[in-house]
Amino acid sequence: MAAGLLAGGAAGAALLVGGFGYPASMVGVTGDAVSNLSPPSLAAVCFGLAQVGLALLVRAPLARLMRRPRLWAVVASANLSAMTLFLWHQSAVAVLAVAALRFGEVPGLLAAPDEPVWLPHRLAWFPVFAAVLALACLLGPEHRRLNDRVSSSA
Repeated sequence: MAAGLLAGGAAGAALLVGGFGYPASMVGVTGDAVSNLSPPSLAAVCFGLAQVGLALLVRAPLARLMRRPRLWAVVASANLSAMTLFLWHQSAVAVLAVAALRFGEVPGLLAAPDEPVWLPHRLAWFPVFAAVLALACLLGPEHRRLNDRVSSSA
């Protein structure tokens, strides 16, 4: 069943994007006239089904890995910052986008995704996003509260 969800969802999304003109991005992207999320499209539903299939396929192997105490501790520690990362990631994107406005259409950041080279340009921005996000998380109030809890329990 899980493999069927993954294969069927991926095939459906690929068919809708490749053959019926649905946007390749499953989220809104600067410059796209149409979004798969506003309103949710059939392509987004197919993509979601593929993700559910993948999650079901990796659940058991990941559960086995999490029985290792050291690995579980790493994941549990990272999870302490999950909400902070979620809340701050859009701020990091916004800061970079506003800073880049003075340079015009910055490839991969402010330029429309209308050429195949857009994806490598976008991927090249990920380390920059990660650095700004890490800085925001380190300076944010949640990090200070976490440090206070760790210090007081030691």
